[in-house]
Amino acid sequence: MVDERPTARMTEAYGVAVVTGANRGIGLEVVRQLAAQLDDIDIHWGEGALAELVFGSTADVPGVREEFGRLQRSVSSPTLARMLWQGVMAVDVRDVLGNVHAPTLVLARLGNPFVPFEASAALAAGIADAQLRTLPPGEHHAFDIADVLLSEVFDFVGGKPSIAKTERVLITALFTDIVGPTELVSAGGDTHWSHQLNIHDMVVDDLLAKHDGRRAKHTGDGVFAVFDGPTKAARCGLELVTALATRGIRIRAGVHAGECERRGAEWTGLAVHVGARVAAMAGPGEVLTSRTVRDLSAGSDLIFEHRGAHRLKGMREDTTLYRVMPGGPAQSGTGYLHAADVKCADSQENNVRHAAKGRLRGKQPKLSPRQEAHLVELNHAGAHTIGELEELFPVTRSTIYRAVQRAGAPKPARAHRE
Repeated sequence: MVDERPTARMTEAYGVAVVTGANRGIGLEVVRQLAAQLDDIDIHWGEGALAELVFGSTADVPGVREEFGRLQRSVSSPTLARMLWQGVMAVDVRDVLGNVHAPTLVLARLGNPFVPFEASAALAAGIADAQLRTLPPGEHHAFDIADVLLSEVFDFVGGKPSIAKTERVLITALFTDIVGPTELVSAGGDTHWSHQLNIHDMVVDDLLAKHDGRRAKHTGDGVFAVFDGPTKAARCGLELVTALATRGIRIRAGVHAGECERRGAEWTGLAVHVGARVAAMAGPGEVLTSRTVRDLSAGSDLIFEHRGAHRLKGMREDTTLYRVMPGGPAQSGTGYLHAADVKCADSQENNVRHAAKGRLRGKQPKLSPRQEAHLVELNHAGAHTIGELEELFPVTRSTIYRAVQRAGAPKPARAHRE
């Protein structure tokens, strides 16, 4: 093998040597590059010298060269920097690589303008049993792949890093969501809304504990909870609808059962996504379930009303949905009204609405001046029916009519029946 090295005169003049096998055959060009680097140190040390070599195109980002220059000024003078650079470039280890018998890891990055990948490959080839591992392409500094760099080193030194074990578990997921949160904040103000959220969280925590549920995540305007049985999740959802409605908070809920992966405190998997999509399909005051929940609840006193097949967002196949309602004898302390059949169960939702608005408490709730002004404004815009306004404001329909009449506005439109 021919070792094409630069002439002794040129290497002595610049105090450098060709250092790796990858540089063979390009001697004079290498010396010219090193000479240019030394000149850059002499002229621009402290101003970002060699920035292109270390950072590549990132050196042109405003502030990078200046920051690199401040770092250079803090570590050495231009003269010392030149001496150190010459010392590094004068090192040639090719003749001793065969004497290295310790386990060796060589990390190489494609596209590195400072240390060519070929040079790293030649270094690994010269050491017995050395491991050459390729890093993601990029610049020499490797700040952007520090996690990958450390992982490779830890893997080499101590074996594969421990990975959090995943566990597949059959669960029932309950998702809830507050209906119309923006309108509620606008109507009552931030302070009132914060108070309502505190009440919401307190009620949710109490009922989850009652039904052996565990809150997996707070979703902002609702919760994602996990149960070990579908009937527990469905009953909890039904009680949440009523308990929160009586406090002026309307929610929708969805229940689905399936296998999920548990990673520490997190739950992932298709069943979680399906549960969230089922909840999104529910109307105000409704608890929807998948067919899986209905089938697993056979023999319970729950009533499942067929709602047809729906293509949930992101799903490839249709999912059959059911509205779950309570049925059978009343349970002590459940907090909701029971019905003997589907027809009576439908009217239960109306009773809940009446209770939330004071009809079953013997008094008529009033609107604050701010709420009344907001109600009149929404009615004037003509985008809401009387039924929708009734859903947004915790008062009776007659109270809404009186507020509109006081403002001299036209009566709200009635919802059309199909």
